[in-house]
Amino acid sequence: MNYRADIDGLRAVAVIPVVFYHAGLVGFSGGYVGVDVFFVISGYLITGIIWREIREGRFSLLGFYERRARRILPALFAVILFSAVVSYQLLTPEELSNFAVSVLGSIFFVQNFVLEAQAGYFDASSATKPLLHVWSLAVEEQFYILFPLALLIAVRVLDRRGVIVLLVLTTVLSFVLASYLVFRSPVFTFYMLPLRAWELLAGSLLAIASTVGASGRDRLRDAVSITGLAAILLPVFLYSSQTPFPGYTAAVPVFGATALIWAGPYSLVGRALSWRPLVFVGLISYSLYLWHWPLIAFHKLIFPDDTPLAHGLGLITASLVLAVLSWRFVEIPSRQPNGPLSTRWRFFAASGTVAAGFLTAALLTIGGNGWPWRAAPEIIALANVAQEKLISDAQCRPEEVLFNLRGRERGFCRLGDDEIDVPDVLVWGDSHVGAWFPMLDSAFTNAGTSGYAISMAGCPIAFDLDRADYDNEGCSEASRAIQRYMQENNIRKVVIVGSWFGVLDNKDTVYAGQRSINDATRLENVTRAIADTGDWLVEMGISSAFLVTVPGARHSVPESLFREAQLGFYPETRRSEAEYGALMGPIRRVAEAHFDTVIRTDRLLCDSGQCDILRDGRPLYYDSNHPSLFMNEVMLPHLQSEFTAFLEQ
Repeated sequence: MNYRADIDGLRAVAVIPVVFYHAGLVGFSGGYVGVDVFFVISGYLITGIIWREIREGRFSLLGFYERRARRILPALFAVILFSAVVSYQLLTPEELSNFAVSVLGSIFFVQNFVLEAQAGYFDASSATKPLLHVWSLAVEEQFYILFPLALLIAVRVLDRRGVIVLLVLTTVLSFVLASYLVFRSPVFTFYMLPLRAWELLAGSLLAIASTVGASGRDRLRDAVSITGLAAILLPVFLYSSQTPFPGYTAAVPVFGATALIWAGPYSLVGRALSWRPLVFVGLISYSLYLWHWPLIAFHKLIFPDDTPLAHGLGLITASLVLAVLSWRFVEIPSRQPNGPLSTRWRFFAASGTVAAGFLTAALLTIGGNGWPWRAAPEIIALANVAQEKLISDAQCRPEEVLFNLRGRERGFCRLGDDEIDVPDVLVWGDSHVGAWFPMLDSAFTNAGTSGYAISMAGCPIAFDLDRADYDNEGCSEASRAIQRYMQENNIRKVVIVGSWFGVLDNKDTVYAGQRSINDATRLENVTRAIADTGDWLVEMGISSAFLVTVPGARHSVPESLFREAQLGFYPETRRSEAEYGALMGPIRRVAEAHFDTVIRTDRLLCDSGQCDILRDGRPLYYDSNHPSLFMNEVMLPHLQSEFTAFLEQ
């Protein structure tokens, strides 16, 4: 293919929004669409090369894979090595083991499978996974393992028109499936090749079926180029994390990239994209994409609050510097015809050796449980409290299944005295039911009664209060199922247990037809739903208790304590008493007005302006808000009398 400077400029248009979005710059809420632009560019360029070589009878799979390896592996290996060195110092044993799994996913180009398998309620934040971004390379490389073989077979039995028809049908099928599944399995749709293939195939179709703009002015191509640029930039500024993606929404930037490539280098926008500074950013775009994310992820681990503008600009600058160095001293030498790795087998041998080293280190890390000897035993003990999430999630296993929610069967487990045949007390909550299970079980046992507990993890605990996410997964339907159960099974007492921080601070909800859009409407939806839930329980003659959310912390407590010990500094993790009161005060007041009993923990956990995260040197939380097993022990003597009084009513 003839070199096209405008496509390098388009690479710059793709990578800049991605970097700005990840660095937290205001206005780039949809910057993630840059990855989809990259897919189109890749599909166009690589397919063009493969198609031409197949038609000329000189295509070699081994030669193709060598070119891909020279393009992809050296810079990737450098980024993995850098990330491993920093992770060794910064990550807890559990986090380091997970990082080692990501290293395996990266070197075998199955990172998308790793991330999809790890996704779940208690999964670590995506923002703190240093090799998260390698998922897109995995998708591309999986495509290029399959696509050349499929194309070789297709050209033997089909002419050019038949190949185009086959590609069109495959593209349409992939697109339709992605648009359908994005609402049902959004994580799977985001990461998996079959649901992303249509984006790469859009570029492939352009390479085989169409001709790009020729020299000279062409008003049609000028208009198409302007439309294409708008189709990329508008999603960058208008899309957000709440936009269903990918699927039909990804069609806009994919069309934009396809239109710009088709319009050609001599179109109005094509000439602008050939501007040398843009072209240079395009040349370093692969290294820039690789380097920017680990820097941002490590920054998030050290400074977990919102990224200040100065920090964001500093991260962008550092990413650019590393990208230039990586491009000049890693990427270019690996593709030069002269040098120690100039021959195919030397390059493959060197790459295999490096990959084997990463493989060995990763397996040793996983087998060594994240190498806990890296820190003092007492620091490791603090960090290991984070693993209680596995215990918490398993403590309330359903004996009777009521519904499926968020990919799991949800139903009732027993609390307290097992000899009572049909309990008439129901503890209804989110994941905090599991976290509070030891305390609740002991409180019920000590009171000489029994109850059922049910968890709607990830859902707000009030009737008909639904998450506004496009993948809300049926919270309101689950709450209605519980409501029907209360009516049909003579439930006489109900305890509400849940966390309200998310739906008050950043997670929007829908209630009575109103979608929350800011702090005021979030609070309005939640308080109305709690009030109506309490009133319904009163109308049904059901005694009600409301366990107010624990104060929690600003960041995950075990990891924060570990990193503070390792680094010698860390931002304040404790939540102030005033901050907690501002957030939870309205919830407590509406509960006091509409529930029979309100049980508080803050009087015992907040003192001198701050809310405790430690007692006797032991964490009270296994993340930022879920009570640890130790907190269950600490709080039981203080809360027993209140639970006993309620249960004996």
